[in-house]
Amino acid sequence: MKMAKFYVEGNEKHIWFDDQYSVDLASKLVRELELAGAYVFRDRVKAFGDLRIAMPLRDAGVITPNEYAGIAQYV
Repeated sequence: MKMAKFYVEGNEKHIWFDDQYSVDLASKLVRELELAGAYVFRDRVKAFGDLRIAMPLRDAGVITPNEYAGIAQYV
């Protein structure tokens, strides 16, 4: 298990993932949402993988339910 750290409103959130690839993908996804303000759709396979990573992010409050829904619409 690998841990990813995110800061939400000044609080540190820790989320555990199965592997380093998932941690890197989660960090990339959060950065993408912060910089672009929305999910950048590239293809259905990527969207499915991002949705799998986005579930624990949503549950921990790192991304909003609306941001999660923005990813889910492409799956």
